[in-house]
Amino acid sequence: MDFAHVEQIFLAMEKRRFQKYVVSGAKRYCFTTSGLKIRKRKNRGIQKDEDGRYQVSVGEQIYTGELIQKKQNRYTVEVNGNRYEFVIEQDNTLRRKAHLAEKGHDKAFSLKSPMPGKICEVFVAKGVSVKKGEPLLVLEAMKMQNQVLSSVDATVTAVHVRKGDSVFGEQVLMEFERQ
Repeated sequence: MDFAHVEQIFLAMEKRRFQKYVVSGAKRYCFTTSGLKIRKRKNRGIQKDEDGRYQVSVGEQIYTGELIQKKQNRYTVEVNGNRYEFVIEQDNTLRRKAHLAEKGHDKAFSLKSPMPGKICEVFVAKGVSVKKGEPLLVLEAMKMQNQVLSSVDATVTAVHVRKGDSVFGEQVLMEFERQ
């Protein structure tokens, strides 16, 4: 991400007079914008070095980091050698998702392949109920067989792979409905 990209984001956000955002990761943080007037603070600063990495100073502490991946509103950053993943959403979007979850609209979900590989075994079929921790399939990747387990109690609504299929990373393998 370069400064021109950051500037485009700021300009788009500046059109809104006041907006609240929520950053969800290991912890949850909220921040608001109001015309995006950036105030300089005595003990804080940010700059980009010649390698494209950002350096943020807070008091005497300096944090060095870079943007590893940006996919829509999902970010992966590296700060002082540690990787962090987080999502930035507008507060009203987050409230709408919570409302839909209360109504049961998020019952359906899918299992995506965590990596490219070959399906060695499929243990479930459409209509089968699975419990959390129950094996769903075996995926061979880099000459290792990885057993993929159910993360929740659910009913299988579709199976898109069979034994012997080659799959890509992030390919949808199965679909479920929470119980």
